[in-house]
Amino acid sequence: MIAISRYLADYYRGRGLPVAIVPPTTSAIAAGDWQPDATLRLCYAGSPGSHKDDLGTVLQAVARLADEGAAVRLDVAGPEPAHVAALLGLDACAGIPWLHAHGMLPQAAVGQLVGKADFTVLVREDRRQSNAGFPTKFVESFAAGTPVIANLTSDLGQHLRDGETGLACASNDVDSLAATLRRALALDVDAKRRMRAACLAHAEAAFHPRAYSAALRDLACAGIDVRKRRDPAAPYHVRL
Repeated sequence: MIAISRYLADYYRGRGLPVAIVPPTTSAIAAGDWQPDATLRLCYAGSPGSHKDDLGTVLQAVARLADEGAAVRLDVAGPEPAHVAALLGLDACAGIPWLHAHGMLPQAAVGQLVGKADFTVLVREDRRQSNAGFPTKFVESFAAGTPVIANLTSDLGQHLRDGETGLACASNDVDSLAATLRRALALDVDAKRRMRAACLAHAEAAFHPRAYSAALRDLACAGIDVRKRRDPAAPYHVRL
């Protein structure tokens, strides 16, 4: 069994299966076109779904900072602008200076938005669905060198090191996220550059496919060993 998270790995190991943990991977690891700016540039890219990302919390937290006079901008790619507006209790996004709702975009355009952002933002309720999965958007952000602001569900705590590869949010509520965004506002350019370099290095070490070749080879061999014990006469071959 190949599991995307420790949660699923533990589940299948408990049923006697050999397991390798392999999160989403990518070989497209390259720094985005980021330039320092006085405005804190945030990005959410993806599909929130009914039980996944809490985009409403992100919008409310950013709106709170904007109301406080903070220089902040949020790019949202994926959800239709009307849906984004509805999460704010509005009819449309027009006239909201800090919000840019792009709707569906080609993958290349999404990658450009992510790469230019200071941070991507991801908050999820701490529930079984969140902990069993692993967000691809988290990997894509690191692969572009963009740190992540998130609460720590699933195995994110193995990768999001507070102050190094992003900022950890204590919870998925508006107060916690707003407090974390204020920390992001206080960072200087050098701190942001260090975080970006750390994200790229971590993506190479933890999210490139080659990082899991040995684990998959061992898993295949373990699987053969289990089946041979059940049927010693059966021939099995592995070529990796």
